[in-house]
Amino acid sequence: MTIGPDFAAVLAAAKSGDTDAITVLYRTLNPALLRYYRANAARVAEDLAQEVWLSAAPRLNSFEGDEQQLKAWFFTVARRRLVDHWRATGRRVNEIHDEIEPAADDDPSARL
Repeated sequence: MTIGPDFAAVLAAAKSGDTDAITVLYRTLNPALLRYYRANAARVAEDLAQEVWLSAAPRLNSFEGDEQQLKAWFFTVARRRLVDHWRATGRRVNEIHDEIEPAADDDPSARL
């Protein structure tokens, strides 16, 4: 979904705090963010998408560009949040694996 020719007006209104314009941006961008996160971190997709909005929305006033550039900017933020998530959970996963005892030789799950 795209905003199209009305993008500049929607962006200007969103920058001035117009909630209807912000809603248009949200409804346009958030479904793609959720698809991205569901493919890469399904359990926390909603949380990560909201982190993107919380990070990007206050800086919207400084954004200059067209609709494609706005999408690219949002997905740059999204990628950074995903990497942060992987780093944080990676540490916890390693700690959990250190505590797990290996399966016994006769355990059927050891053959998987």
